[in-house]
Amino acid sequence: MKATPLFIAGLVVASAPFTSVVSAQMLGNPVYFSPTNPIGVTVAGDFGICASECGSPRAKFYGARATLGLPMIDLGVGLGSIDAGGASEIVYEAKASATVFGGPLIPVSVAIQAGVGRLSDSGVSILSIPIGVGFGFSIPNPGVSIKPWVAPRIHVTRVSGAGFSATETDFAVSAGVNIGMPGGLGFHAALDVLKGDGGSLSTFGIGIHYTFKPPNAPLVPGI
Repeated sequence: MKATPLFIAGLVVASAPFTSVVSAQMLGNPVYFSPTNPIGVTVAGDFGICASECGSPRAKFYGARATLGLPMIDLGVGLGSIDAGGASEIVYEAKASATVFGGPLIPVSVAIQAGVGRLSDSGVSILSIPIGVGFGFSIPNPGVSIKPWVAPRIHVTRVSGAGFSATETDFAVSAGVNIGMPGGLGFHAALDVLKGDGGSLSTFGIGIHYTFKPPNAPLVPGI
């Protein structure tokens, strides 16, 4: 049985595209990729909406993420809700990323990231696994941190339950910008495009985040 690519995400990654055999066009958050996470605990609130090929009604996503930033490694979890015309489903997410190039004084950072998102609806389980590489850039600006990023990925989606199963591997890319203010407060936005056998689907997301840094640790604004 062939599936049609759609989107889910949580937090966190938040956020992740998925494949579904149901007719409702449910959409989630972009897959956020942050090659330059700060050290500390970052919490984020997200809003996502379908940007193209959405169907009707246009699905919306509301969620929250938490990321533990360690030197060169980040671990994150997320929880969100997809609302499609009054029908809501809960989405869970976990992710891990490792910086392979970059540093506080280097304007370009490269990281690899993998995540998993899960949605369960009426006995059908939808598992979403994004795996990719992200490129982050720092724009010099006194007082405010501006960090655009882009991240191509391979997206594996598996649907199982109700006597059937289907797996699909697609190409996707997400891109966005993280803006950090002094003290830990910040804002983020991203656009996600997934290219599947049934066409392309796009998701747009925005949100706010705050970083709690450990004592005496330098704070690098952004998420």
